[in-house]
Amino acid sequence: MTQPIPEGGERAADEVAAMLDRIARESTNTSAAPPQPANERPAAQGKALAANELIAITLQLIDSLRSSRDLSPERVGDAVGVELSERNGNTVAGPLTEGGTYFISSKALYRERPDKWTTSILLLPGGTDSNCTFPLETLRRHTATKGFRATENIRRRDGSERALYRLPTTAEDIEFVIEADVARATGSPPCIRELIIEANTEEDR
Repeated sequence: MTQPIPEGGERAADEVAAMLDRIARESTNTSAAPPQPANERPAAQGKALAANELIAITLQLIDSLRSSRDLSPERVGDAVGVELSERNGNTVAGPLTEGGTYFISSKALYRERPDKWTTSILLLPGGTDSNCTFPLETLRRHTATKGFRATENIRRRDGSERALYRLPTTAEDIEFVIEADVARATGSPPCIRELIIEANTEEDR
């Protein structure tokens, strides 16, 4: 039975999606600078990454999750080799060697919860929709070995497909939730366009 998406996680996804929609619309204009939300520092320049390198970084970040602090800009920056902080900015953008761009950010989306970080990994591959950078099967298999519970084939109100992976509550009463935005092209396996990772406490569940 399909489990409901946590209310806090859906609010975060909607706020991130609004920003990412602007990025996607403007990404077709190759002469434009990477778009930035108003009043936010420009994204730090990340190194060029091959798809397998970006996948490895993402899986290592998932493996490192122990507390909510592991999603802070500093920890996420360490994972990608770029200094991120509230002072220096909390988004990194770089090219994919196979074509396209990646964006990795760690943001506090709730004004009343400045220590609750949401990490987003957005992939804008070049070429056709069938050019998959991060297969869903890779995430599915990896999270299964780490004890995550999967809820897949979720249809949201806008018609998009999501998959959720939840890690059982930790000793600090944290439930890590990974939400994947899934794309399906004819004749191709399901592919991840974006990952959102949150550390939910009892008030989020």
